[in-house]
Amino acid sequence: MFQTYGCGMVFVRQRKHLSQVFHTRPEYLLDAHADTDADQINFWDLGVELTRPARALKLWLTLQVLGSDAMGEAIAHGCRLATWAQDELEKDPRWDIVSPAQLGIVTFRMTDAAMSPEALDALNSEISSRALQEGFATVLTTRLRNRTVLRICAIHPDATESDMRETIRMLSSCAEAVLTSGVQVPKPLA
Repeated sequence: MFQTYGCGMVFVRQRKHLSQVFHTRPEYLLDAHADTDADQINFWDLGVELTRPARALKLWLTLQVLGSDAMGEAIAHGCRLATWAQDELEKDPRWDIVSPAQLGIVTFRMTDAAMSPEALDALNSEISSRALQEGFATVLTTRLRNRTVLRICAIHPDATESDMRETIRMLSSCAEAVLTSGVQVPKPLA
């Protein structure tokens, strides 16, 4: 919902499970626990901090300014961006979709039947490095199913379908450049 990491939500069926995760009874909180009834919320039982920072204020303000309809449309736009990226990837059989577009994220990797899994990992890492050097888009790597994959998290509200398709074409060009220059497979750590 376009918030920083410090603002988030966890939905649980039963509230007691959430409070049991962080529940603690150190000596310095015994007096505080003694005066609470069962319906009172102790925020130190809901997270790692004992105080109550106004983290939800960020989300509240965003919803007040944009409204829930605009937030919903922004989230849907991010999902469409990832779908457009996947559509462009599917035009080139060398790209393998590792996890299809969902919630604005798509993961994929360049494949080549003649290359070892380790060489493919190195290839995909180098594609990301070159893309970052060019500065067109930030497409980073992650590990899925024990392999290095590229990851697009498409949530920028000003990004367009054309931007997503051009990003994939740029990644394909980076892949060609890496393959032409030769992929250096790192030696395994001892």
